[in-house]
Amino acid sequence: MKQTEKWYVGYFFTINSIIGAGILAIPWAYCTAGWALGITCQIVILILSYSASYLMLSLWSRTHAIVDLIESGVSVSKVQFKDIFSADSSKNYIDSENEIDDIKPLIENRHFDLYEMIKLTISPFMSKFLVIAYIFAQTPALAGYFSVFAISLSSNVPILGFTCNLYDYDSFFNECRVLYWAYMTIFAAFLIFLAFFDITEQRWMQGTLTLFRFLVIAIFAVTTIYAIASDSELEDDGNNNANPEIFNGKHIGRIFFILCFASLYENIIPTTMSFVENKSTNLPKVLNFAILTFNGIYILVGVLLCFALEDPEEMATLNWRDYSAGSSQSSRSWWTYIIAYIVVLLPALDILSSFPIVCWNYSDNIMSIFHGHDSDRKNDKSIRFMFRLSMILSSFMIAFFFYELGLILEISGAFVLLLSGFFIPIGALAAQKIIKSKSEYDFKNNRLVALTTIVFSVVMFEGAFKNNRLVALTTIVFSVFMFVGCFIFLGFSES
Repeated sequence: MKQTEKWYVGYFFTINSIIGAGILAIPWAYCTAGWALGITCQIVILILSYSASYLMLSLWSRTHAIVDLIESGVSVSKVQFKDIFSADSSKNYIDSENEIDDIKPLIENRHFDLYEMIKLTISPFMSKFLVIAYIFAQTPALAGYFSVFAISLSSNVPILGFTCNLYDYDSFFNECRVLYWAYMTIFAAFLIFLAFFDITEQRWMQGTLTLFRFLVIAIFAVTTIYAIASDSELEDDGNNNANPEIFNGKHIGRIFFILCFASLYENIIPTTMSFVENKSTNLPKVLNFAILTFNGIYILVGVLLCFALEDPEEMATLNWRDYSAGSSQSSRSWWTYIIAYIVVLLPALDILSSFPIVCWNYSDNIMSIFHGHDSDRKNDKSIRFMFRLSMILSSFMIAFFFYELGLILEISGAFVLLLSGFFIPIGALAAQKIIKSKSEYDFKNNRLVALTTIVFSVVMFEGAFKNNRLVALTTIVFSVFMFVGCFIFLGFSES
């Protein structure tokens, strides 16, 4: 893969891989769990995302060095799971009769999926668990994209002679579901066509749809600020009766898992950044800008909509379906129809950019089970297409029967948390035991930022500790604790 793209191209792809279906459920999650709890969880996720992002780069760079050694005929042993957390660094995993010069871990021009990284560094059983986590994380996510696309369009575009909101129906078989299925089929056909093209061949579409995302978010902000300031509703001429919760611990499982789904993207980094030039300078730049962008946007949208909407929909854009700027429906201004169409329809277009990134990454990891980094078949376009097609069709079948975005994202977010907060840190720790030379993406002693939360006591921004071990261990403990704990709270909140 050629490394010729500027940093902002990687930024567009990264933003599109993050801000997708997840942002549509964030206002609902913030409003039910409380805006203060939402901000608290968002800050915790920001820290987790930051540490996991750089641990991913650390793992990626050492994977390059490991593969270079293997291809030069050197025997490299894998780290046993029980040894990953040991502080002992004396064991040598590189077996060579010849003297090996100091190895410099660098991210070069080869693409490795997370599955390959884990398989090359840790004893085999861990890669099997990774596959299970991928299936439960990404298949519901892709189904959620189908749901967003179909519901957004069925709410506004009457291809069968009517429009409807599927969330208004209780029964399974109804006329709205037929319209929903019709749009799902159209979306599936487009995705199957898109499956013939690699990510870099979509750069113009990705860049354009990034701008659309920011346009919709700006409309969210402006219209809700106006509604709050004028004490008006979005869709009627009544007063703003929003009474947002401040802190409702009962729903911590809901909001935390949805924020995990919407925010944790680290397993996709190799897909969105393999083609970026001058990686030493540009990868940290892309990560820093992306993390600040989406966390700022989520807090802004989550809090503002809590104070502007009395009863937010699980898919936030549906609150703008009949936007009237505080007027009655009979006296709506012409420009309010334009805003309504932009808000409800553009997220459907944005899904066109999010789905390929997530799906291609998912299919590449599954494909790596059968065809590793050293297999020519992995670069065969027909094989890539077949794996992508299987991902598209499996998520299509799930969305065919299940459309409730909140529930879909809660399930997916739980396993996304494991990908970013468990598998990436243990991979980084294992790789560091094999390649002991310092990577340029390791945490350095240049700045310490300590934040205290209920269970996540000390963490860092860039350069918190002398090495990755404490960062990785803290991330793992916190992620496993939240994975188990939030499932318990999720059961309470949904019962």
